[in-house]
Amino acid sequence: MYGWLPIESKDGPLITRINDVAHRFVRAALPGAYLVEIFPVMKHLPTWMAPWKKWGLEWYKKDSEMFQAFYDGVAKTMVSLKKSEPEHELNAHKELSARRRFQPLLLIFTY
Repeated sequence: MYGWLPIESKDGPLITRINDVAHRFVRAALPGAYLVEIFPVMKHLPTWMAPWKKWGLEWYKKDSEMFQAFYDGVAKTMVSLKKSEPEHELNAHKELSARRRFQPLLLIFTY
């Protein structure tokens, strides 16, 4: 990936974590992966009776931390490079950011 050190091993912790997220996304997207899709009334069960709710909350927390770390890393890099950025690009970025007014993590989990 741009701005990152070259990947040395396919078994590195970052690669393993990204693959884990991708596999869970694929499994969750399969039709009928969870009974709650067939019986929507199950979504009203308490968390202790619905293990998929517990898994979802754990995955959300873990994945949010990972994506937030990615976002923070990019933001930190952008701040450090801001001095070399031309003034008109900096102003355009500020204007676009002011118009959007979104939370970074909200954007990640909307698709």
